[in-house]
Amino acid sequence: MVSGELPLAEVFPQSDPKGLEPLNVLDLGGYIVVPLVARGRTLGLLSLFVDRARRRLDAEDLALASALAERSAMAIDNALLYREAQDASHSREELLAVVSHDLKNPLNAIIIGIQNLAKALPEGATRARQQIAPVERAAGRMNHLIRDLLDAARVEAGHFAVTRRMEDAAAIVGEVLDLERPRR
Repeated sequence: MVSGELPLAEVFPQSDPKGLEPLNVLDLGGYIVVPLVARGRTLGLLSLFVDRARRRLDAEDLALASALAERSAMAIDNALLYREAQDASHSREELLAVVSHDLKNPLNAIIIGIQNLAKALPEGATRARQQIAPVERAAGRMNHLIRDLLDAARVEAGHFAVTRRMEDAAAIVGEVLDLERPRR
């Protein structure tokens, strides 16, 4: 914290002297410069100036400037943290989109291959069809998991809509049991 009547060039040593000229014209009666510090990091400076004709700054003004600087630093830091969180969420959403796309392509090839294999089987190949069916359902579930992953990213980003629908619980349980049955 700096307050008083030091020459402005000493208060702002990094500043271009030409940039300080407008302040010299004001006939300053005093100034207060308080650092904006949040989480141990200096984010900037809060500078308050008064001209000689108005009044001089006192300890009350310094306390007010310090309180204002503390709140301002907190607000700036929160805004920076919010931006970082938004950027991270957006990056995560983009990564999930790329990963899901990269997973869906080979998965779709597997699904198409299974469907073509099932079509190519002769009529009497019941046992082979029974072995293909759980693989096809597993591929469908993998596809659903990829969509769920994308949905989770959309929820985080606030871009998700829910559609309710009825499901056949017996069919879902049957699929799980088919997957868990030992292969014979």
